[in-house]
Parts: sequence; structure tokens; C-alpha cells
Amino acid sequence: MKRKEVLMRAYVITTAVVFTLLTLAHVWRTAVEGWVVVKDPWFMLSTVIATALAIWAWRIAATLRRSSSGLPGIDESPQSRQL
Repeated sequence: MKRKEVLMRAYVITTAVVFTLLTLAHVWRTAVEGWVVVKDPWFMLSTVIATALAIWAWRIAATLRRSSSGLPGIDESPQSRQL
């Protein structure tokens, strides 16, 4: 892997971890404070957005792991060259 690809993969994984932790913090806050916080539309919106961004980042990270080039959708593995 090239340095740029390694840095991109590290960035995507860091982003995924940050948004996952934010989502877990929201779930924890809901468990501690009860369903009262769920009535706050900004809390719910930020929870949904953080969850969506976490899922998106983990999917990209999984794609980067499968791809030898480090770019989503571009697979230069020996198996992909055999047609």
C-alpha cells in the first residue's frame, strides 16, 4: 500500500470510530436519562446523523480492506484479473 492509501484508510477508520463513539454516547445518555431526551428533536437528529455517518464510514473501511489499491470499487487482486 502506498503512503497516501494508508493515510486515507487511517482517516476513514478514525472517522468511523469517532461517529460510533458519538452514537454510543447518545445511547448511553438515553439509558441514563430515560426517554425524556428522545423528545428533543435536535438530540434525535444528531443521533440519526451520527449513526448514519458511522455506518457509512465502516462500509468504506470494509471496502478499503478488500481492495488492494486502497480505493473503493477498484480491486486489483489477482482473482479480479482472471476473466
